Amino acid sequence: MFGLAFLVLGFRMSALALVPPEEGRERVPVADIPERTQILDRNGRVMASTLPTWAVALRPRMAARQGQYSVIGLDGRILRRGHDLRVVLRVLERKLIRAVE
Repeated sequence: MFGLAFLVLGFRMSALALVPPEEGRERVPVADIPERTQILDRNGRVMASTLPTWAVALRPRMAARQGQYSVIGLDGRILRRGHDLRVVLRVLERKLIRAVE
């Protein structure tokens, strides 16, 4: 009984993966994060605002596979992984250095 249910489920999953979406079932694009407004006090001074940031993560479980260090971008995607922190952080150096006129 379990084997039959597993077989039917596996067949259905592969059919869904191989068949293109039908009309009305298009793939939904990933929603953009809406830009937040600033929080102002009653005099119009900015009290709080949203700042985009990068994150540097240390994941010891990933050390043997892709590297324990990772840099996560502004949109949540992993920009770089590796075993050496200095090499992983180079991706930020390129993004933070800008030409000034």
